[in-house]
Amino acid sequence: MLVFSVHTRIDLRAAIRNTWGSVVENGSWPVSGSIGRSVKLLFLFGRSDSSLGNTVVREESALYGDIVQGDFRESYYNLTLKSVMGIRWVALYCPKAKFILKADDDVFIHVKNLIDFLEIDNNRPQEAIYGRELKKGVVHRTGRWAVDKAAFSLNEYPTYVPGNSYVVSGSIAARIDFIAGVLPYINIEDAFVTGIIRKILGIKIVNGVGFTHWYEKQPKPCEFHNKVRISATKVTEGLLYELWEGLKRNITDCYVIPKDESGRMGLGNIGFRNNIMFRDDHVFLNRSSGQFYVL
Repeated sequence: MLVFSVHTRIDLRAAIRNTWGSVVENGSWPVSGSIGRSVKLLFLFGRSDSSLGNTVVREESALYGDIVQGDFRESYYNLTLKSVMGIRWVALYCPKAKFILKADDDVFIHVKNLIDFLEIDNNRPQEAIYGRELKKGVVHRTGRWAVDKAAFSLNEYPTYVPGNSYVVSGSIAARIDFIAGVLPYINIEDAFVTGIIRKILGIKIVNGVGFTHWYEKQPKPCEFHNKVRISATKVTEGLLYELWEGLKRNITDCYVIPKDESGRMGLGNIGFRNNIMFRDDHVFLNRSSGQFYVL
């Protein structure tokens, strides 16, 4: 599991290690139990302009052994370098890895659902890229996402998957690394790796509706209690812990309580199911015990 991070997000990395990333240490998932698979977590970095930032990363590496840092400047423009660096690391040091997850550090990953999704036997291709399929992505020539025509002349990218979370078959890691080294550099990481390089290699996309996309709202704890939801974006440090507690407490149903004219939460539509009352401010009542708790 390759997680893009930046040096200053110390608490966010700690939250990942304590929540969905803890599966690396204990091999288990809330309620489900053992995941039955070996998993490794790595945080990827470029080189910080701050000596303090680089020191932080070195100290975390010594403490946790889960840091990979490249010899390039940490910046949005270098996200493609970061991605290829991580894929190259897997090709060199984990050549037998079956799958490679790439995720941003503001994403929550339901590791058990992800494993179940990847191992479904339904005549899928042996080598693939898994994610939320995006077709006809426009190539911008100006602004933050600008790509020069000399680097990529077409007006649309090949079908690709958004970069906040996707999976690559481990067996194609070395080929991705090689092709990335001979193509003109494009800083739109997801379109480059999962679109352009994928098409050159003749690799198919397996569309997964459980993967997150850019325009989703922040998730609620109950939304991961199904077999479909794999990832969620826009997740803060606090929300990581809320989602994790929701999984551990097996919160399965959501109730949205409408607001009255004053803007207060209405009480007329409160409902119970499985002895749990839900409100959209994340306050819950367990009717069996009579206890309230706040996530």
